[in-house]
Amino acid sequence: DSPYRFPNHRPWLWKRDPEFWAWILLEQDAKGQDQFNVLMGWSRLARYPQLSMVPCAERPDEAASREEYLCRLPSLWTDEDLWWKVRVPGRLADQVPRQGQGRIPAPVAREVMAPRVADALDRLQSHGIPWLESMPA
Repeated sequence: DSPYRFPNHRPWLWKRDPEFWAWILLEQDAKGQDQFNVLMGWSRLARYPQLSMVPCAERPDEAASREEYLCRLPSLWTDEDLWWKVRVPGRLADQVPRQGQGRIPAPVAREVMAPRVADALDRLQSHGIPWLESMPA
């Protein structure tokens, strides 16, 4: 664990080689909104990135020379701060408790989240992983 990791970030490490540690993080909205994002980047110092600003201010296409870097996955194709938002269809609304009043039943959560998670994983595979693979060690 690292003091630089925010509590709403769930990290996965890919040691691409000894000098280049790639990181993929699931980011829950820190303000409690029903949305998530995917952060990705690297450390050439064989550690969790020790950054003062997450995500970094530089665009992904300007970051290749940085020792450590994290960006949101959507920044690979847009300048907008896009998030995967959870939208509960009206037919399921009566099965979802108000915020802070209990958990969404697992079958409802799976139905609501599955399309967004699938889209995030598809974009990670089509945009994120190739971008990380293109970075020099």
